[in-house]
Amino acid sequence: ILMDCEMPVMDGFMTTKLVRSSAFRDIPIIGITATLMDVDKCLPAGMNSRLIKPCTHQQLQKMIECTMLRAKIPLKLSKPSD
Repeated sequence: ILMDCEMPVMDGFMTTKLVRSSAFRDIPIIGITATLMDVDKCLPAGMNSRLIKPCTHQQLQKMIECTMLRAKIPLKLSKPSD
């Protein structure tokens, strides 16, 4: 899950806590934030990783790969066609 930390109504931190208390508690969650102050809140909220936006496609892909490997989830990525 790519979780935006600054969503309206319910922020990504509360949403992550709800996901972690559900049947999907083991699903990897990557927190995405534009606020440097929110970065330190991601891991305590239950997110597996965090990324500051804006980010490049390569940074996002690397974060997904690393998070999936740590979670021991097989990953099959295809390269974008030119």
